[in-house]
Amino acid sequence: MSAKWKIAGGLGNVLYSFGGAATAHPYVIGGIGFMDLKATASAGGVSASVSETKVAFGGGAGVKFKAGSRASVFIEGRYLTINTSGSNANFIPITLGVSFGLK
Repeated sequence: MSAKWKIAGGLGNVLYSFGGAATAHPYVIGGIGFMDLKATASAGGVSASVSETKVAFGGGAGVKFKAGSRASVFIEGRYLTINTSGSNANFIPITLGVSFGLK
């Protein structure tokens, strides 16, 4: 038997940045939104899938580093939970990214 999970969705977030050194700024982030979970299982040539859209929320922290006059590089970790039927789906994504701003 094989099984596959797919998670897609979106969160609205609020971010609070603390004052820090000129090049590094720590922050905390929290959000709420919706996620769609789809599970597909197959065995013996027969497959079945289940999908449900549920409320998701989470929070975390990160550090943003200045990378030029209008760009920053950031790394953050979050704890996310999705209120699924039965037990909740919980995970901790680590994100490394680049953000650009307008002046």
